[in-house]
Amino acid sequence: MEDFEEIWEKYYPKLTVYLRSSFGFYDTEDLVQEIMMKVYTNLHRYRSKWSFSTWIYTIAHNCALDALKKNTSKLRVIEKVKQEAVASSPASASAESVTLKNELQAGIAMFIESLPATERQVAFLKYHEQMKYREISRVIKIPEGTVKYHIHNIKRKFSKHYGENYENRR
Repeated sequence: MEDFEEIWEKYYPKLTVYLRSSFGFYDTEDLVQEIMMKVYTNLHRYRSKWSFSTWIYTIAHNCALDALKKNTSKLRVIEKVKQEAVASSPASASAESVTLKNELQAGIAMFIESLPATERQVAFLKYHEQMKYREISRVIKIPEGTVKYHIHNIKRKFSKHYGENYENRR
C-alpha cells in the first residue's frame, strides 16, 4: 500500500477535477481535504477486492453527495472552467490553434455540463479515470447495466451533438 503522502499527491488533483466536472463544485479545497482525511482515517478498512482508486472515488462520491445535501455555496459556473482552460493554454502555440483548442474544450465542457448529473459522473469515471463498468457501478452505486446504458446514451448524445455542430461549421 502506498504511504499517505503518495496517496495525497496522486489523488488530490484527480479528486479536484472529479468534484468540479461531476458535481459542479468550483471551490473544492475543503471538500478534497475532508475526503483525504476520511481516506486516511479509514485506510485500515480498505480491502483489495476493489481497486484502490475505486475505493477513494466511492468515498469522494459519498462526501460530494453529503455536501450537495447541505446545499453548500460551492457550485461552480462553467465559465470558470473555460477561463482555466484558456489560462492553461501553451504560450508557444499559434493563435489559431489556441483558438481552436479553446473552442473544442469549451464545446466539450458545455456538452458535459448539459448531461444529467449521473451521466456527468459516469463520463468522468469512464473517460478521465478509465474505470471499468463494475468499478463505476460500485462508486456511484448503480447497477452495471445502468452504467452501460449511460455510456451508450452519452455516446449517442455526443455523436448527435458533434454531428450537428460539425455540419453547421461546413
